[in-house]
Amino acid sequence: MRASRSATLPSLSPAGALATTPAQAGAALALSLLAGLTLVAGPDWWVAFGLLGVAALTALGLMRPALFLSLFLLVRPVLDEFSQSTAGVQSANVAGALGALLVAIAIVVLVSRRGTFSPPTTLPLVAIGLMSVIAALQGTLEVGGSSLGLRPVSELVRLAALVAVFLMAANLSTGADKARTLFVIIGLSAIVPAGYGIWELISGAPIKEGTDTARISGTFTGPVPFGAFMAFTSLIMIFGPVDRIRGWIRWPALALMLVALTASYSRVGWVLFVIGLAILAWPSQKRLVVALVILLIGVAAAVPTVRERALPLGDQAPSAESSAAGYESYGWRIENWRGLLDKWAERPLLGHGLESVTFVNPRSPVTGEGRSGGGYEAHNMLVRILVEGGIVLLVVYLAYFFAIIARLRHLSRQRWELRGPARLLLVIWALTLFTGATTDDPLSLTALMVGLLALTGAVEGAWRVRDRAAEPAGQAATGMFWRPAAPGSRAG
Repeated sequence: MRASRSATLPSLSPAGALATTPAQAGAALALSLLAGLTLVAGPDWWVAFGLLGVAALTALGLMRPALFLSLFLLVRPVLDEFSQSTAGVQSANVAGALGALLVAIAIVVLVSRRGTFSPPTTLPLVAIGLMSVIAALQGTLEVGGSSLGLRPVSELVRLAALVAVFLMAANLSTGADKARTLFVIIGLSAIVPAGYGIWELISGAPIKEGTDTARISGTFTGPVPFGAFMAFTSLIMIFGPVDRIRGWIRWPALALMLVALTASYSRVGWVLFVIGLAILAWPSQKRLVVALVILLIGVAAAVPTVRERALPLGDQAPSAESSAAGYESYGWRIENWRGLLDKWAERPLLGHGLESVTFVNPRSPVTGEGRSGGGYEAHNMLVRILVEGGIVLLVVYLAYFFAIIARLRHLSRQRWELRGPARLLLVIWALTLFTGATTDDPLSLTALMVGLLALTGAVEGAWRVRDRAAEPAGQAATGMFWRPAAPGSRAG
């Protein structure tokens, strides 16, 4: 009985990767030959080496998918800022190309292996992707394909990469140790962005629109995604299974992340870290939580810039015609949401289409006035979903949110090695949804969502392997249900 079950588990090579199939090996060899010919015949050296890099990464992904996934998670935060540098075509950038490569490799790896694992939350996640395709078509009809350009395609590739990283992590996580490794990789992936952000602060960070505050962005496209990722990785470094990171690396790295988080002035990051720290530390460190609250009150009272960001309700929201005044105020955001909800009410069922927010938003900065697609973003997850996909897309998203919270809540209550990490992910997911409904749109922050979905998939994969390995001959626990004993087997 045990031998037959173990045969269905992924086979491992000495390096800890999935066994390579003949198709994967042949594809890798063909790519290597193509790369060699490119170096000889390529007209430009940078094109040749670029194609060589793509071929090498593809071969690595096909031969060692676990190593490729780890590399992707490690370098993705460093490439975030490069998403704004394109090769003449929108979304033609390094970060987007790496995401597309991940999707292609995931398809080959998951289709070619036997017994591909689909966690319980896969169906609603895939449903989001399918409904987003419909929303992209709706945007072409509503806004116009010439106006949107390749924006919907870029967003669909991004969503596909999120699904791919979740399924890859779930299938490559062949135990608790593999899942812990991903926690370590993602925690360490914030060191370079944080260090760059500190250098930015020392050398003189730029003043952001509508404020007199210098906010750092590190290697990210802005302070919001930067601060959110710093908060995410800081919680991992404190509460995650990262004991294998030596203390002389772990604690200085954490200090670097916290300084960068503070200097980002990101409400999403602050809320995610402060409330997450309070929830996760309260069961065992109540005095620490109380001291933290007192410290934060003192900092807010002593530092005007922190107080203005933390309690911005007194600011006057600008009118629809104004450009930047009050942009950072919470009152401005409420007025922005109201304007977008009025636009959603015009097409409540299917919305205006994927990536249509900046086209239908009546509010716009000075640089966007009179320009198609020059409006402000939604700065709210729920508002963006309603505008882009209407009630239909919102229902699909809510189904996924309910499924992921319920699943992590179940895994955090089981007695197993990753109970604590599952609780950590549960808290981060809950706070991500909370900030998405009240502060900004964390689902659009690719680096954050890539890391969060990878860890969620890794925990699912570890639970699946542990669940199968722990099945007794009599009756086996599979998720929340019990399967009756097989005929002829003895319980206990």
